[in-house]
Amino acid sequence: MTSTAPACARMVATETNTLLAATFDPAGARRLLDVGCGYGETTAHLAGIGFDVLGIDPSPAAISQARLRHPGLRFAVASAEDLPDDLGRFDGALCVNALHHVAPQAMQPALRRVLARLDPPAPLLVIEPLPEGSFFHAMLPVEDETHIRDLAARAIAGLVDDGDARLVDLLRWDRISLFSGLDAFLDRLVAVDPDRAATLDRNRPAIEAAWSRHAQPTEHGFRLVQPIVGWHLAPPG
Repeated sequence: MTSTAPACARMVATETNTLLAATFDPAGARRLLDVGCGYGETTAHLAGIGFDVLGIDPSPAAISQARLRHPGLRFAVASAEDLPDDLGRFDGALCVNALHHVAPQAMQPALRRVLARLDPPAPLLVIEPLPEGSFFHAMLPVEDETHIRDLAARAIAGLVDDGDARLVDLLRWDRISLFSGLDAFLDRLVAVDPDRAATLDRNRPAIEAAWSRHAQPTEHGFRLVQPIVGWHLAPPG
């Protein structure tokens, strides 16, 4: 069995949206489930290139924003581990930067529930940021996700080891982000998780120091790199 460890991922030149299309198109997957869709940006992108996508998120506030930002698209308040039966079956599913926001004890049940809605060899793409890279180190004084990101990777490994999922491919790439300055970077972090706002004033000196150490000045702004891993999973069988 191929290792699920992020260190074993093969390096590719891609980005998330490109990888999603390149995985779902050859598989003939048209009806997709976007797990932990947040404000619906990835749902909207996939819908815009021809996929039939349902975005789900356990946060009513996030789904409300998704519906406001992307009228006409389909969203539902739901958690993957308690996926309602009436949502039907799907040709493929994605979980982008969301698994590490799930409670550790619910990570494997959530993935199992999603896989149960897919007919083999329908793909499930789980995409997660690694606890490394200049982006990660710049955000450490705002929130340290080292442990929870490691738990997400372990949850996937356990799922494959138990035979509840099949690992099809394991990829790694660098997400490059450019920011006009520190405030723009912090705005991004708070947009993802508004609870982080309370940390900004309290940890401002450490945040500024981390930014100075890790943000690389360029002619187009400040560059930060976030290594990403994508697990291409499929139901067993």
